[in-house]
Amino acid sequence: MNYSDAIIIKLIKLLVLVENQLYDSNLVNKKKSTIYRVLVSSFGRIDDIDIYEKNGCILGKLKIIDKCFFLKMKPLKKGLLEIENYRKVKEIYPTPDLIYLIKSSRYCILLYNYEQSVDNLGGLLLDYLYSDKFNKKKLNAILYFYRLSLKNKKVHSYSYPAEKYFKNRINKRLKNGLLKDKRIKPFLRMNISVNGVRYRKDTKQVILDTINYFRKRNKELCFLTQGDPLTFNIGTKPVFFDFDTSGFNALAGEAAYLYGLSF
Repeated sequence: MNYSDAIIIKLIKLLVLVENQLYDSNLVNKKKSTIYRVLVSSFGRIDDIDIYEKNGCILGKLKIIDKCFFLKMKPLKKGLLEIENYRKVKEIYPTPDLIYLIKSSRYCILLYNYEQSVDNLGGLLLDYLYSDKFNKKKLNAILYFYRLSLKNKKVHSYSYPAEKYFKNRINKRLKNGLLKDKRIKPFLRMNISVNGVRYRKDTKQVILDTINYFRKRNKELCFLTQGDPLTFNIGTKPVFFDFDTSGFNALAGEAAYLYGLSF
């Protein structure tokens, strides 16, 4: 039996344990947690493990003998959607290799090659933007793939994978958040200035315009993106992670994300 076969067998064993509900969903305290014991019983020797629970999924770094992996255990529907999105975005963007997929009737396990470069200082965009070594060269290398994608297929759509980060947050973040927060009233009265051009609208009016925009059913210009370009989802190698909302996403939404990187 070769090394790969041994890992696959262990993954199947782990999936059976998960399928049988031998862990609880609040499982994060490493060696004290049931999931840690499940992993040890499945994989035997685990040199390094760092796992956490997020939105009903188990995510983490796993080192087996001399190889590192990024582990994801998800409900089947979420896992299959990630695989579909991953295959789309991999056509243009650099991503870690998905090397194993094991699934059952309710769950699936995805094992990606671990990207060692993110362990270096400045390996993640999050660290790099605030480091002394920052220059535009690495940032432009990341933006290159957005430019490349924009040159390829574009579609117009009323819905897109990442819309949950915009349309679905209007009530919580804007209506019941910013507009009702007494601490930021002075901020709401500030006028907007973009690239030195001052506009008559204040911040409150911009928020109200945003709410009104998402009340309508708008057809957006979309292009292929990773979908959630937060600074901890992008490595400066460059490499992109997290494919929950990858696919054809709104150009305006991606621009808003990337603009936010400057703050």
